[in-house]
Amino acid sequence: MGGKINFAICVIVAILLYGKHPTIIFWIAVATTVINFWSWGIMHNFFIRSKGNINVVPNWTSAVNMISTFVGAILFVWALVIIFKGR
Repeated sequence: MGGKINFAICVIVAILLYGKHPTIIFWIAVATTVINFWSWGIMHNFFIRSKGNINVVPNWTSAVNMISTFVGAILFVWALVIIFKGR
């Protein structure tokens, strides 16, 4: 469930930033969403193949997913600031 929430945050940020200025922030949000989904998929595949043993999942995939979630959360706050400032 947690991976879906992290991915949802990144998708919402990309939607909120669509068409806003500067456009580089939108593309960073899109890249963050893709990276988040990719790392979540890798973790899920390792977990399923190991028949539920969470210790098999590599730490680097968790780190990539966590960093992309943090970037998504920061961009979410940034998107709210852009929207409410009327920029």
